[in-house]
Amino acid sequence: MKLEELFPYPFRRFQRELVESVYSALSRGEHLILNSPTGTGKTVSVLTPALLYALERGKRILYLTRTNSQQRQVILEM
Repeated sequence: MKLEELFPYPFRRFQRELVESVYSALSRGEHLILNSPTGTGKTVSVLTPALLYALERGKRILYLTRTNSQQRQVILEM
């Protein structure tokens, strides 16, 4: 499976680089700091490579939010 197959939207110009950076950091066990304005797709751009990483390695993702409505939004988007 590829990142493009999991990402639910066409990539915006900066999102592909972000998704690849997150996947690379996960693969190398590195930390990554991300700063981007509201509405730029940070959540989906981080969860997509995390999902691919988890699927490839038989891992699970624990994603926490402050409210149930925030969780529902992510579930619908992904």
